[in-house]
Amino acid sequence: MVNSEQAGLNQADIGRALGIAPATVTKCKKMGMPTDCVEAARAWRAANIAPTMHNYSKRNPQPSPTGALRAALALLDVAAGVLEAGGAIDALVPALRLALRAVPEHERDPAMMLQAEVMDVLVADVVAVLPPRDALNEDGSPACHNSADMTDDEAAEMGRFWYQVAAGEIRVNNSKVRK
Repeated sequence: MVNSEQAGLNQADIGRALGIAPATVTKCKKMGMPTDCVEAARAWRAANIAPTMHNYSKRNPQPSPTGALRAALALLDVAAGVLEAGGAIDALVPALRLALRAVPEHERDPAMMLQAEVMDVLVADVVAVLPPRDALNEDGSPACHNSADMTDDEAAEMGRFWYQVAAGEIRVNNSKVRK
């Protein structure tokens, strides 16, 4: 586990320690979250992020989540607990996907809902067909982009994509991703 004693923490380290995506770390950092210490970042999130919606409640109050979002969050918490206890969640995957699909578009915030370990299981089939992170395209450009180099809009679009993958709205078919 990353702690405040370690020098050279980067946003990916903070994200892993908090169970959030690097793009979410970037958003939170812009809102004032410290990124030099995991404990400080965790405390900032506890004070500034609404526990169910994970939106910036003090600056951007949101209406109460729908039953679909509450149900998805509860099931995601169950899955995270199973994984934390060393179990497998394969049997929960269909219910997780169904619950995620039921969440209205305007309430979907992929970075806040999907804990890294649960997300890894839900997106594994699509990740398996992606090129390695160090692969290059025919023109020599990187096949995979570094999330630290993304604009906020690009990060949001990437988040929507991975949410759709986790929800089963984007699937692998014959080694190709289809929507």
